[in-house]
Amino acid sequence: MSRSTPAAKLKEIAKYKKLLQAKVNRPANLPRGRALFQRTCGQCHKLYGEGGEIGPDITGSNRNNLDYLLTNMLDPNAEIPNDYRTTILRTKDNRVLVGVIRRSEGQSVTIATPAEVVTVAKRDVAAIDPQNFSMMPEGLVLALKEDELRDLIAYLRGSRQVPLPKE
Repeated sequence: MSRSTPAAKLKEIAKYKKLLQAKVNRPANLPRGRALFQRTCGQCHKLYGEGGEIGPDITGSNRNNLDYLLTNMLDPNAEIPNDYRTTILRTKDNRVLVGVIRRSEGQSVTIATPAEVVTVAKRDVAAIDPQNFSMMPEGLVLALKEDELRDLIAYLRGSRQVPLPKE
């Protein structure tokens, strides 16, 4: 699924791009960027073989492109690969699972939620409702201070794994 980015989001992307391209008096702290990735993104995304599998593995993505990164971070619903579209699965015993369908073949359906991977017998499924939004929440960067965002972006744009910060 793909849609154009709304004007307000384009303005927000431009604001962050300007902020991130401004000269600062300190080098990026890549180990802190990695720790921020683990805390903010790593539950769902894999990078350099580490992290979750709800969202795409971003190791081979176009991470060195700032526009690409900011668009995907600030407007996660603009482009959602079919394999990562949110689905609401309701069971006949009134459980509701929100996640990404991993498998739907034979007699069962497997859905990955942020907390767990669940396999449900198809006979126990009341409804499967694909959604037109990403599991990735909007506004994740709003929780970061400017220097944290710089460190996270620098880590994401890097070409190799770095050590975690020393305690």
